Amino acid sequence: MIQGTVVYFTAYDICYDIQREALKSVLGSPLVPFTLEPNRRNPASLLKEGVWVANLPPFSIQTPGGMAAAACQVKVFAMGALSLTLRVPFSVEKMGDLVAYHEPSIHQRSIHEHAHEVASSVFADLKPILLQPVQALLADEAYTLFFLDAAALSERDTLEWFRRERANIGALLTQESDPEALSVEELEESTGRHISYYRDDLAVVDWDAALVVERGHHLEEVIYPIELANVQLAELESYDRLLEAAVSRSYTDVRQRRASAALQELEAVRIDMARMGELLENTGKLYGDWHLARLHRLAAERFHLDDWFRTAERKREALDHIHSAIKGDRNQRVMVVLEVMVVALFVIDIIIILYEGKVIP
Repeated sequence: MIQGTVVYFTAYDICYDIQREALKSVLGSPLVPFTLEPNRRNPASLLKEGVWVANLPPFSIQTPGGMAAAACQVKVFAMGALSLTLRVPFSVEKMGDLVAYHEPSIHQRSIHEHAHEVASSVFADLKPILLQPVQALLADEAYTLFFLDAAALSERDTLEWFRRERANIGALLTQESDPEALSVEELEESTGRHISYYRDDLAVVDWDAALVVERGHHLEEVIYPIELANVQLAELESYDRLLEAAVSRSYTDVRQRRASAALQELEAVRIDMARMGELLENTGKLYGDWHLARLHRLAAERFHLDDWFRTAERKREALDHIHSAIKGDRNQRVMVVLEVMVVALFVIDIIIILYEGKVIP
């Protein structure tokens, strides 16, 4: 028998900033500063500041194994992000039975539709204390974590178990019902990124889902590094959209020679982007090569966070070049105007001298 919990992540960009002193509750549940007490040596700098958490009331869900009580947790990040986790317990006979848990239903709707509805309610409740909130929640950044209880699995060496079950694990992560249909290359791609700390734990991270074998009391510390990477991805996608829009508007302003309007907007965008970039970098500060740092790095590699950062930086550099070009053009125009004024004053001075010479006998 395989027992554990499926954790469904959704992350959203919700605003520019938050009135942090006003973060007291959400949907009637208290918001408290997030704390994490790892059971193993982990980076002391694992970011916990600027994160608040609330546990919403549990709800019933129809799973492939029958009705179950699901838990819902909300995390609010100071960078202006919202993360929602839905946790559903399971007990199955074999690994293949878990594939159906990718899309359980709640009142004849998918779990992701339910998560979006809850997130929209949370967003509406928080909106009065959000600074420059988004007009509406865009498509969420979703992810699924299959957490297997190592005690129930009863495997002394999870790496040996991983080698035996690799085809089933790959099928689970890729949502394939037939493990035998997957090629060796696809199995290597979907299960190639995995780490282990003790002999009875394992983490396998893919693009859309992850499998973790751990003792039950390690659930919270395993969730957070993956959740953090998912939030960073949502924020980087929002960051990229903002930069793309700013670059497009700037090119239009340059073509239409609206230098003043362009400069004002570019200055504001540069300040906003510098602040957001700093928040994202600080959020991801994990020093050392310890377990949670390795798990976060594994998820970050899978989500291509470094590529997103580099793309955003290139667009920010393009904005800087546009800003410099517009500013240089404006300065040149000012210099031309000043030179014309100097010449005009010189001509006026000569006219006055000539006029006074004629008038005075």
